[in-house]
Amino acid sequence: MSRFVPRSQRALPIAVGVTAVCALLPAGWLPWTAVLAEIVSVPVQPLGDVAGRISGWLRPVPGDAGESQALRQRDEEMETTRALLHAARLRIEALLEEIEALQEARRFHPGIEMTPLYARVTGKPPDRSSGPVRINAGRRHGVNPGAVAVYRGGHLVGRVAENVSRLSSRVVPITDPSMGLVEAMILPAGDPVADLETAPRIQLVADSTGRLTGDLDREIEVRPGDIVRLADPAWPRSAQGLIIGTVESIEPNDLQPLRASITVRPRYQPQGLSNLTLIVEHFDQQVGDGEP
Repeated sequence: MSRFVPRSQRALPIAVGVTAVCALLPAGWLPWTAVLAEIVSVPVQPLGDVAGRISGWLRPVPGDAGESQALRQRDEEMETTRALLHAARLRIEALLEEIEALQEARRFHPGIEMTPLYARVTGKPPDRSSGPVRINAGRRHGVNPGAVAVYRGGHLVGRVAENVSRLSSRVVPITDPSMGLVEAMILPAGDPVADLETAPRIQLVADSTGRLTGDLDREIEVRPGDIVRLADPAWPRSAQGLIIGTVESIEPNDLQPLRASITVRPRYQPQGLSNLTLIVEHFDQQVGDGEP
């Protein structure tokens, strides 16, 4: 006599197998499961809320026992107010630092009319550690190729690349190898008004670690923490004197015993910023300039 297996019993192993396979598949392959989850959660949600209230009654959060709703609401409002106050203080400190940096920058290029253009960083490189960033400012806002990008007024972070679009542009970091040699001067950290004419000059080139390196005569006194400022005629006038970074280390040069290798570390990198400032220069056409 043949053994008869009910269809329901045969369907159970099949259902279990299909469920196991679906559980191992990536979530993106089964978009319909999200819809089913939402449908199932509708009747379950009220039960979850009741369970949460019962759990909170049986095991109250430490510090909430005995407090009324009004007291908890007052504490939450106080914490929110404190957070807003601290955020405002940080913003004020940043603005004061930016104003001071802009005033100091005018010492290096007096007589140049400049307008700061604030821009938001809208695109970053995949690894977020190197490469150009995209900002929401373009030709419509007065941005031209080669415009200087700064942060907090006096820190040079990069330069606008070619192919500026109407509403956006790309900023190439000062630490990008495509910048080539960059000429700079080194000023003592403790003497912000040191004589610029006697300041040591150095040529820097970006390395692969987000820093810049260059060689300097070992007889010239340079210390870690000294400020390195741009002094390169190939850059716009508004960029002269901006801070590139600080001296991080001075090491002997094995290939040139009479020279030392200087490593400069920028304080800010555009990849780590949410906004920056472009310096837009204004050129006045003077009478008598140009060819007749």
